[in-house]
Amino acid sequence: MRRRTVLAAAGALGATLSTAGCLSQVQSAVDPSDSDAQTEADAQSQTVNRQATVTETAASGQLINVGAQGRVEAEPNTATVSVGLEETGSDAETVRSALAERAEELKETLLAYGLDDEQITTGRFDIREQRQSAGYRGFNEFQIETDDPDAVGEIIDTAVAGGADDVGRIIFGLSEDRRNELREEAIEVALDDARYEAEIIANAKNLTLTGVESVTTDPGRVSTHRATPDVAVEETDDAGGPPTQIDQGLVSVSASVDVSYRFEE
Repeated sequence: MRRRTVLAAAGALGATLSTAGCLSQVQSAVDPSDSDAQTEADAQSQTVNRQATVTETAASGQLINVGAQGRVEAEPNTATVSVGLEETGSDAETVRSALAERAEELKETLLAYGLDDEQITTGRFDIREQRQSAGYRGFNEFQIETDDPDAVGEIIDTAVAGGADDVGRIIFGLSEDRRNELREEAIEVALDDARYEAEIIANAKNLTLTGVESVTTDPGRVSTHRATPDVAVEETDDAGGPPTQIDQGLVSVSASVDVSYRFEE
């Protein structure tokens, strides 16, 4: 599933018409002795000055400069699941030892499910003395990566069966190859919209676009989809129940372009 959209919100799309004489024409139409008219002209000249600039050079002549942003949405093809173990004890060594033993059991369960060792990494390990009660509390978080987002529910169920005490954030994203592919599509969307905007400006001013002077792009941005269930796992004698279902949502890649178009009157 893929969606192509163009962002036209404030700040996402801007255009400037580069043509000589605009500012001087506004100023010469006002009688300097008329203070009210001069005040209005000042306001108009400020507006024109923001929207119309002169960018004449010996090489490029007159230009219409357009900035646009394109965004492409798609289903994710990667996911990262965070699961954790918690322990308390009278001293730090007791907590550390208990966490190490349970972490080994959890990892063995995940490997038996079919995950590879490099897919399971330690996200956070922490042991601290409790301030409001005696003893120590420890936490060991694992990050589980998969290229099968549909398997996230099964991975969560497997982790819980292996002793996980809680399930934290779940991030759905894109592989590097997929990000690059969608960035190219986002650039195409932005270029199409930039051309459309330049043609509107040219038609409004009775100008003819004659070519492209320059194009610049940015590295692009990826918006991942995050699910944060914050599920605390309680001990129960009932090992049954329906499997866990997690909504994957959509992720997006956006890219911006700045295009300078040559024109003639």
